[in-house]
Amino acid sequence: MRLALEAPETGRKRGKGEVTTPAKKKAPVTGAKAGKGAASGGGQKKGSFSSAKGGKRAPSSSSKKKVPDDSDEEDDSLSDASSAKSKSSPHFDPFLRHIITVLIMCLQMFSSNETVLMLVAVVTGGNKGIGLEVCRQLASNGITVVLTARDEKRGAAAVEELTDAGLSDVIFHQPEVTDAQSIAKLAGFLKARFGKLDILVNNAAIGGVESPPIENPAEIKGMDAFQMAEWMRKQSRPTSDAAKAGIQTNYYGMKNVTEALLPLLQASSDGRVVNVSSDFGLLRHIRNEELKQELDGIEDLTEERLDELLGTFLRDFEAGALDARGWPTEFSAYKVAKVALNSYSKLLVRRHPELRDNCAHPGAEVAWLLADLLPGVGPGQNPGESELDASEVNNAAVGGVEYVQDPIDSSTSSDQKFSGMDELQRLEWMFQNVRETCDSAKEGVQTNYYGTKRVIQALLPLLKASSDGRIVNVTFEFGLLRYFSGEDLKQELNDIDKLTVERIDEMSDLFLKDYKNDQLNSHGWPADSGCLAYKVSKALTNGYTRILAKAHPELRINSVHPGFCETDVNFHTGEFTSEDGASCIVAVALLPEGGPTGMFFSRTEEAPFV
Repeated sequence: MRLALEAPETGRKRGKGEVTTPAKKKAPVTGAKAGKGAASGGGQKKGSFSSAKGGKRAPSSSSKKKVPDDSDEEDDSLSDASSAKSKSSPHFDPFLRHIITVLIMCLQMFSSNETVLMLVAVVTGGNKGIGLEVCRQLASNGITVVLTARDEKRGAAAVEELTDAGLSDVIFHQPEVTDAQSIAKLAGFLKARFGKLDILVNNAAIGGVESPPIENPAEIKGMDAFQMAEWMRKQSRPTSDAAKAGIQTNYYGMKNVTEALLPLLQASSDGRVVNVSSDFGLLRHIRNEELKQELDGIEDLTEERLDELLGTFLRDFEAGALDARGWPTEFSAYKVAKVALNSYSKLLVRRHPELRDNCAHPGAEVAWLLADLLPGVGPGQNPGESELDASEVNNAAVGGVEYVQDPIDSSTSSDQKFSGMDELQRLEWMFQNVRETCDSAKEGVQTNYYGTKRVIQALLPLLKASSDGRIVNVTFEFGLLRYFSGEDLKQELNDIDKLTVERIDEMSDLFLKDYKNDQLNSHGWPADSGCLAYKVSKALTNGYTRILAKAHPELRINSVHPGFCETDVNFHTGEFTSEDGASCIVAVALLPEGGPTGMFFSRTEEAPFV
């Protein structure tokens, strides 16, 4: 039986790069709502998030609103590149938009028929980039958003942009996150206007380096993520003053905002904090093992000790002793601040278990994001008492290849480059511009199979604590068994009654051994058309998905191929937009209770694993 799911309609690339207009929203859901001037305190009835198919809360009659504060000009270091790139394209970066879309749509996952009275969110650094997109999508879900920015002109322009898009429940406030008095004004405004705060997204950040402004945006147009990072590295200059500013904004700024707004978050029936972090904030960037262990030892770590460590870092920076002491040496202040922020988030959860406080890296590792904004759940809870009433979406993946170069020069967009090509032609073009090595094959298997497996194993107790936990493993058509040349190997991977996790692990080792010895074809592995490690790792993940579904029938565990979507991994050669692919993933994540498990979905329809 084939199950057709209703995925939200989004743009699909057609013809020469044209994207169809997204489907219009359904009529808004009306309901009681506190008056604009009234406060809605903690005793107010807590509403639910809108359902997956429901409309958003009716917009208010007021247009853009400003509550400005005294503020310094916004620091443009490091962030100008992304801003300029955003201005050069009518859409936000599709891969990041994909991630944010999945996150925000997860808000709709377990909704009820209760009336939404008032949900209030604050997004710092909300005037551009990821912050602006978070504001847009929170507001699209019927949440009143207080967009903050240090620059009044830019903040007002961002609110105007959202208002013009039909999102009138967005309010501008102008705090300086490094100034206690300015933060207190924000807290006072929120208390007087709403009496509570449901969601705090700490997104404001600076680079912690000195960077010249981008005078010619065309200079970076068309750069991929790696080129952009390299460009920023060459253009930036680490200084002691910039490092101090980076620590003050990226760590102390977020901490001070959180502490000031804690009473309002506690006044909510389900307050939650999301600290926008980065891959740079992972402890692997700290080379001092003792320091790494201390930062990871959350039972013994204190906020006072974090302050001491940050002071030590700044002294080592001034003394030129970063390398000798095991600190990061590139974008060091940014990395150290994000590491400290991650530790502070864990300390805050321990101090306030009633709140949901999590760090989110809005890049490819979507497993980090999990269910940060879900009502009543999330990794911030005590693992012994928590539920994960949501999909764990395992989307993190690498291509298992090395890119020779990005042949799309700065004067040519991906739409121009691939206009007129069908999916097979785009894939063939991609194969011609990559090469496979033993190292890239190992990385592909480690990330795509073992990475997915480890995340699931770590979160399984939380998923089982849910009344209806579900896991979505994002795979690809290349993971189908038809790409294996050996019938015996194909049958073994398809025999779910006999296949074991231990055998899949053995197969991954055998594949890498055969790859190194150039014996792929003779032993039945995929051996033609390239991306061999990607194909094998996705096939192994599909096998693991089926075994896990059999072992845990109480969960909904499925694999989904969202279509050939444009991402950085494939040079944006995909046939579908990232938004469209995300809608397929979310459709599987939102399967009704008691829905299929252990299945493979090709976009939104069940399909065989072969």
